[in-house]
Amino acid sequence: MNTNTLDTDGQSIGASELIPSVSIEALLRRRDAAVERALRAVDLLREGQRIANEGGFGFLEIAMTRGYGNDVEQRLCGQVVDERDTEGVIRRQIDRSAWTMLMHESGLRSVMNAETRRRWDEQLAGKEVPPLTRDNITATFAQLHAQRGEMLEQGVIAVFRSLSWDYKRNNPAFLGRRLIMRRVTDAPWQGARFGCVNHRATDELDDLQRVISLVAGQPEPDHRAGWYARVSAARQGDGLAENDTMQLRLHRNGNGHLWFRSQESVDALNRIIARHYPGALPAPRESRRRR
Repeated sequence: MNTNTLDTDGQSIGASELIPSVSIEALLRRRDAAVERALRAVDLLREGQRIANEGGFGFLEIAMTRGYGNDVEQRLCGQVVDERDTEGVIRRQIDRSAWTMLMHESGLRSVMNAETRRRWDEQLAGKEVPPLTRDNITATFAQLHAQRGEMLEQGVIAVFRSLSWDYKRNNPAFLGRRLIMRRVTDAPWQGARFGCVNHRATDELDDLQRVISLVAGQPEPDHRAGWYARVSAARQGDGLAENDTMQLRLHRNGNGHLWFRSQESVDALNRIIARHYPGALPAPRESRRRR
């Protein structure tokens, strides 16, 4: 790992250690059994349709409704699904669910930065779902675990670069104690105080939170109880989302006004920015305190 990134112990680790609650061999056996039975069911459906057509009457329209991305609803009978790709459609759907389960069980989604999550979700939503094999599982999770320090830093840099300098609270050279983040929620509909939560914005808040927690010697927070949950609760209440390190106030225009509770947290984030942008060093600490 790059020595200029945050130190996260530097040890390599296998998939079985990251996901102790899951037997990879048992998972793969169950996946193969599920695919085999689904294919058998499709053959029976097609046989039933053929018999019905020969008798001159119709047949039930049956759909596979568990979907993802462009495969949200692939019908499993008639001519809708190309028989040459039936197994591929079924295997992709099952493998997507298995990858998602493994990511949650390992906790590695909690150390992904917003950009890595976006790329991962887009890959699962596409046609080229990574085959679910022991080698792929081991390589994927070992790589993500090894890169978590780099991902932490890149998450902070992405947040810094996304800030709008149209707001006086945002400084193009460093992070202050207070920031204005755009599009934390979408525009509210009629009668609503706040709009829907923007997943990407809350992922960025999680990116900041992970670094702050690491610097404070706290465990990496679980994304399932992260800023998406806090902002979701806030938009249904008084618009205030907070924990012991950060406070976020929602506004009707979709912006979020973020306040860091400690200067030490801000200093840690600014040290990361200074490493990546050595020509734009943060202002002296005293001037930052006055912001």
